[in-house]
Amino acid sequence: MWASEYRSATADDAVNCFRVESSACVGDANATLEDFQEWIQRNPKNFLIYEHNGTFVGFAHFGHSNDEYITEEGFKDQCNEGASAPCFHIRSIAIDPLFQRDYYLQALIENIEPIAEGLGKKSIHLRCRDQYVDFFREQGYRYIQAMTSDELSTWHEMGIKLRWD
Repeated sequence: MWASEYRSATADDAVNCFRVESSACVGDANATLEDFQEWIQRNPKNFLIYEHNGTFVGFAHFGHSNDEYITEEGFKDQCNEGASAPCFHIRSIAIDPLFQRDYYLQALIENIEPIAEGLGKKSIHLRCRDQYVDFFREQGYRYIQAMTSDELSTWHEMGIKLRWD
């Protein structure tokens, strides 16, 4: 029986968010356990937790911004506006490696987009590594710009318009 649940975060989710991001996302851009604890305590509604049959599958962490585009220097700071800000920035989206099929990531994306729409956002923006650019294009996101590179790959900004002002 298929039993998926999507919900906001609780304090207990910080450990799983840290574990999944650390194991699913390579590189030095990962948050610490303390970061997740602080973010969840400050605003648990800025997380979408995905569980399947009672097992933690993954999460999306997002914020609100007045900026249409993501800046490299201020990406984490850009996402700290109130929910009335017009842009929705996905800070992190990660699926447990045990569930690494495009279906799970697609399901998480399909369940986060209505949150942004319900808040009246005009766009959703995210950063992804090289290997996910085509996946996000297939989900309707457009390529905006290449960002920084490191020894692993390049970060890319992707976005989707929800409404035209």
